[in-house]
Amino acid sequence: MTRVVLRLWRAVAAAAWEAAYWPVRALLSYQNAVRHTGNLYRFDGWRKVADVKGATVSNYGRARQKLDAKAIWVYPPEATP
Repeated sequence: MTRVVLRLWRAVAAAAWEAAYWPVRALLSYQNAVRHTGNLYRFDGWRKVADVKGATVSNYGRARQKLDAKAIWVYPPEATP
C-alpha cells in the first residue's frame, strides 16, 4: 500500500500542487534508515541524495529523545508523468 501512495503522491499530488500554487522543482521525502532499507524509493525511481545521522535532543533537561538516522530521497519533477 505504501508504494501505491508514494506513486500517487508524486504523479497526482505534484501536478495538483503545481496547478494551484507554484512550480514544483523537486519532490523530497525521507526514510528512517534504521527501520527501512529504502528499496521502496529505489524501485520507484527516486534517487538517494543524502544520509543524515541520528541525534539525541533534550527538552530543557527534562527529557532526552534519540532521533534515528534518515536517508533523503529526491524525485525530479521532469520525470513525473
